[in-house]
Amino acid sequence: MKNLNVAIPTPFNEDESLFLEGFDFIVEHLKNNGINSLLICGTTGEQHSLSIDERIQIIEYFSQRKSDDIELMFGVSATRTSDAIKLIEKIEKTHIHSILIGFPPYIRPTQKQAIYYVDELLSHTSKEVALYNNPTRTGFNLSEKALNDLLSRHSNIRGLKEGGDVHRHKQTDFPNNFIMFAAGDVSLPEMIKNGCNGLSSMVG
Repeated sequence: MKNLNVAIPTPFNEDESLFLEGFDFIVEHLKNNGINSLLICGTTGEQHSLSIDERIQIIEYFSQRKSDDIELMFGVSATRTSDAIKLIEKIEKTHIHSILIGFPPYIRPTQKQAIYYVDELLSHTSKEVALYNNPTRTGFNLSEKALNDLLSRHSNIRGLKEGGDVHRHKQTDFPNNFIMFAAGDVSLPEMIKNGCNGLSSMVG
């Protein structure tokens, strides 16, 4: 898992259907400008506006393309755990390298429910995973205790994209080579000072 990934938009036709071939232009442009890791279908990629079937179409599109020279991370979040599992299982059969697991918006799960959600999704994949804590958008804030519990049991959790208070993780004992992604570039210098060693953003 690389320390910098660029979140890319999802291209559409004028009738709001997916313009899958449009991904090629975006990927090629970023590759030509030195970017070697992309986040597909993150919140910048209209994740929660897409149906599960549309997201599966995107997974299938990228699974048919060579990606030896670029890392692909795919964002997974769904209100229904069964929908998130469908996405995870589809990704597992592809060469997509890693998964960014976000917490579902609006329903504001308890910490126990959030742990169960991650446990359940991780039982369906062997890929490297980063968690996405985005409390201002979801209404849920993953606690340090819940994070430590998940890290203690899942060695494939290799990163955390933190959209909340980065400073609270100063005392967390992260595994070696763990990446704390800053979620956005506006306050990046401060977030690096407070412990971030990566960036996941549309800055590219």
